[in-house]
Amino acid sequence: MNKKKSVLGIISVLLWTVIIAVAARLYMEETGVRLPVFWILLLVCAVLIFAWRMYMAVRFRRFMMRFDEAGFKYWVTQNTEGYLRELDECSNMPGVEKFTLSGIPAGHYIALLKINNLRLAGRVEEARTLLETIGPEITSDRARRLWNAEERRLQMQE
Repeated sequence: MNKKKSVLGIISVLLWTVIIAVAARLYMEETGVRLPVFWILLLVCAVLIFAWRMYMAVRFRRFMMRFDEAGFKYWVTQNTEGYLRELDECSNMPGVEKFTLSGIPAGHYIALLKINNLRLAGRVEEARTLLETIGPEITSDRARRLWNAEERRLQMQE
């Protein structure tokens, strides 16, 4: 499904580029400005790429603000249940699958953080279940090292 979404996204950007380029070309002809189609397409692509980067930056900022607030509230209240709920909400925010934190995909980072907090709260079985669930999905070397460290800590606690 992700590959289909990626292909559809690329096609939509290309179609928007063509539509905006045609509209820009018609406007320029009407005003008397002559600019080659190549340059119009290049400018439109640059604007679309910039707009996409800004859109993703806004999403990332919202995610980080919520993630930061969740950590602060946990630090102040030590409410593990509320923190785990808030981490779930953070992992379900739009665009999270594209973000990385400390070189680790954000979804895996949050899952590893949840495992750590479950273990610290004495909920070893839940931590073990989550650890086994995300294990096969982890491809990042840094995430794999953290996963291994959490596995060792869980074995020591059992």
